[in-house]
Amino acid sequence: MGDSDEKSAVYQKQIEELNLQEWIYIENSYSFGNGKLENFLEENCDIAMGIFGDSEKAKNVTANKVIDACAMKIPIITGFSAALKEFFNNDSIYMVEEPTIENIAKTIIEVAKKDIQEVARNTESAYKIYQDNFSYEAYKTKILKLLDK
Repeated sequence: MGDSDEKSAVYQKQIEELNLQEWIYIENSYSFGNGKLENFLEENCDIAMGIFGDSEKAKNVTANKVIDACAMKIPIITGFSAALKEFFNNDSIYMVEEPTIENIAKTIIEVAKKDIQEVARNTESAYKIYQDNFSYEAYKTKILKLLDK
């Protein structure tokens, strides 16, 4: 919700109506802008959920939050995307081909049952892909190559 209590009010109401306060809370004081969110996620996030839309856009983009999770070395479950497939495979991030509720839940359970070392290897693989393709240094190198042509 970013830093907006107002924007999160509708979700806070749903959490309370479903009596989920014990497991879900909304924290609006953390953002990348104020430097609090990255550290919080690295310390508290066991898995990052990517995008699961069925629009043409969702099936063809690389979502920033997937790249952010790679940079923070957080395991990722996301819907299949042609753009993601260009860089990642199931040995780096966990892509759900048909992102139905059942398939997403099944993937969460499968990842939870995996050996922690396997998940760590996949996460390191995703981080290497991030470093090689999406980091500031990789971007700078690629832009400079283009400018030299």
